Amino acid sequence: MFEVPPRGKYRVYLTQGMFGGIYTWHFVKIEAVKVPLFEKALDSDTIDVAAYGEVLASGFGQKPPEAIARQMELEYA
Repeated sequence: MFEVPPRGKYRVYLTQGMFGGIYTWHFVKIEAVKVPLFEKALDSDTIDVAAYGEVLASGFGQKPPEAIARQMELEYA
């Protein structure tokens, strides 16, 4: 898990996992008040990240392209 440092009342996380045997990643913007629930949910086998916040970017592969990761840092750090 990757976390962009908090900015205001939101935090942006990078989650990585698998869906149907395919690696996936998602950048999710989560309100600070929902962070404890989200972090607890990360311990489960499956998680619907959209249930905890806004999916800013997502894709297939073990990690996001550098350009997208850099964009998230520039916009949300």
